[in-house]
Formats: sequence, structure tokens, C-alpha cells
Amino acid sequence: MSLTLYNALSDNLRHVFGGPVRKVPFSLGLTCPNRDGTKGTGGCVFCSHDELLPHWRVRGEGVRRQVTRGITATGGHCGTRYIAYLQDHTGTWCEPSVLADACREALAVDGVVGLSIGTRPDCITGAMWRVLEDLAATTHLWLELGLQTSDDRTLERLNRNHTAQVFADAAQEAARRGVAVVAHVMLGLPGEGAVEAEATAAFLAGTGVAGVKLHNTLVIRGTRLYDLWAAGGYAPPRREEYCDAAVRFLERTPAGTVIHRLAAEAPPELLAAPDWARAKHAVAAAVARELAVRGTRQGARAVFAGMNSPAAQGAPHLHDPHREATP
Repeated sequence: MSLTLYNALSDNLRHVFGGPVRKVPFSLGLTCPNRDGTKGTGGCVFCSHDELLPHWRVRGEGVRRQVTRGITATGGHCGTRYIAYLQDHTGTWCEPSVLADACREALAVDGVVGLSIGTRPDCITGAMWRVLEDLAATTHLWLELGLQTSDDRTLERLNRNHTAQVFADAAQEAARRGVAVVAHVMLGLPGEGAVEAEATAAFLAGTGVAGVKLHNTLVIRGTRLYDLWAAGGYAPPRREEYCDAAVRFLERTPAGTVIHRLAAEAPPELLAAPDWARAKHAVAAAVARELAVRGTRQGARAVFAGMNSPAAQGAPHLHDPHREATP
């Protein structure tokens, strides 16, 4: 393996499918047990009450129409393949049959070659696991599980209402059923810095997740994090601090783990801070540059860095610094 920077999603998809692949979101209008009173109310402190969905989505449309409209809106053309992404608050917070039917509709759209389902690690029942297992056996499936951090004290402050162990248990069950997990991680959370980023990376390396999606913490208007920020109780990290934490996270992440994202984004009218987060691709490029400047790469300090780790199976290569940033 040559000395390159990180195992980017774009490269991984080209390796698996032989060409470019794009994600197209769809929604079932689902809520979250952390909002409806089942586990809590108000949701996580960073989460918007509104679904942050694409401008082209029309509420109430069926799955097939949503995916078709999304392909058109993203400039779909012959030869391009798509991953249909269930982008609800909690994608498994419904009857298993509802999810199964929705996924069948999405997969029936021309050009769709796989699925991505976003959810919480504490919201998958036995019957839902069977649906996910069946989907993984028939199509390319990612189960995107929100962890955010491995520090239970921070999870409590965030009002997550689950522990890191709950995530580890879900990841283990997914592996047992052949379901690939993509962990969502937020860097720069209140009270956290680069040390906590490294600890979360080490925790995830031990779970053998197939992928990681990194988010710089965004202050979204209308959230409790916004209230905390407005009152002076939270200051997002500077871009340099975020890049440092991201590099240290990547160094602790096994080389085979696919990096689905290096920076987050939000609609400009909803983003209150940090201002530097308005240019997502520039942030991702800055992380890549920092890796190059330090002469380091993904997996350089990973305890589970060997290619025999569960996440490493099938990994093509790491990302070249001269190529485009991860979308």
C-alpha cells in the first residue's frame, strides 16, 4: 500500500462499482424516540427540529418519486449509479415491513445500486435486524449509526439517551448479520477536543466498523446548542483546531475503514456558527493538506491498523492528496 492519505468513499465506490456513484436522499417522514417521549423529548442538543432535506424534495411524495426526482435534480445521466439514502431523524423508527417496502421501492428505480439507512444504535429490534440482514444479502447496504462520541459523559450532555456500549453492541450484531456499519462522529462537541477525538477513533477501531462519517460540530438555529452558543456557553473550534482533531482521529482509524465524509454542512440560513463551516469542501481539503504537511496518513497510529481487521476487508487503497476531497 503506497503512502497516501485516507481511504475515501469516492475511491471505494469506484473500486466496488467500476465507476462514479452518488447518494440520493429520501424520507419516510419518521420522527425519533428521543423526540416523541419514548426515550426523551427535545432530541439531541445539536439536532434541528426540522428535517434538513434537499430543496427539491416535495413532502408527501412516495419513495420512488423522491428518488427519481433526486436523480434528476443531481444531474443524473446514463452510466451514473446511485445509493438511495434514507435520511430521516431515525430511519428504523417504524414497522419493519414499512422499511422493507420502502427499500424495495428505492431499489426499483433505474440506476440505484444500493442503500444507506441512517438510524440510532438503540432503535433496531429483532424483526428490523432481519430486514436489514435480508437487504445486506441482496444489495450494497450501509447502516449509518449515530455515535458522535465514545465519551458517555458527553453523550449524556448531548441528551443522546444511549451509551457508547449500546453502539458497540449494535455494531457487533450488525457484523454477525453481515451488515456494514458506518459510524457518525462529531468532532468539536462541547467539552471535547483532539484527545477525545483520538479516544473515539480508538473505540471505533475496536468495533470493526466498515466506515466513518466525520462531522465538524455545527451550531444550527433553533437547537439547544444554538441557545448555549448564543449565551456564550459554547465556542466551536477554529478550523485549525478541527483539522488537528480530524488528523489525529484519522491516524487512529484503521487504514481499511472507509471515510465517508471529512466535514459537515447545513443550509446557509440555518447555520449560525462556525462561519468557516460554510465551505465544506474547503474544510475537507484543509484536513487532507494537514495530513500531507505532517507526513502522516489514516491508520498511522491505529492499534487495529492491520488489513485483517473487519473494516479492512475489500479496501482498495487510501486517498491520493492530489485528488478531489470526499463528497
